[in-house]
Amino acid sequence: MNNKMKVLKEILELMKEKGWTFLKLEYPRLLKIEIKRSIQLPQQKAHQLPQQKAQRKIQIKSPTVGIFYPIVQQHQIVQRKEIIGKIKILGIEYLIESPADGKILFLKEGPVEFGETIAEIEVSE
Repeated sequence: MNNKMKVLKEILELMKEKGWTFLKLEYPRLLKIEIKRSIQLPQQKAHQLPQQKAQRKIQIKSPTVGIFYPIVQQHQIVQRKEIIGKIKILGIEYLIESPADGKILFLKEGPVEFGETIAEIEVSE
């Protein structure tokens, strides 16, 4: 493995260790590197709400503070792993995926705090 690959591997390991998802290095007229690393968000837990019908609802919580921009609309049918919105903070975007097939019941838009509910999905059976 050549030296450039070793350095790149070390940078990626450092990003993973520190939990960084974006790194930009720039030396004018010499070097410009931007690295974006996708992260796996923790699995969302199903949250059962008392209902007359046995419908399952899942609340999606914000993984970070920032501004939430929904991509889908309320009452829209979504598929598992479909991007439903993104959270931007300091130029970094966190894509938010639907954890299940279902119908969007609630969407928050605008500033969000860590752990705040940003969407609620009625799971299709």
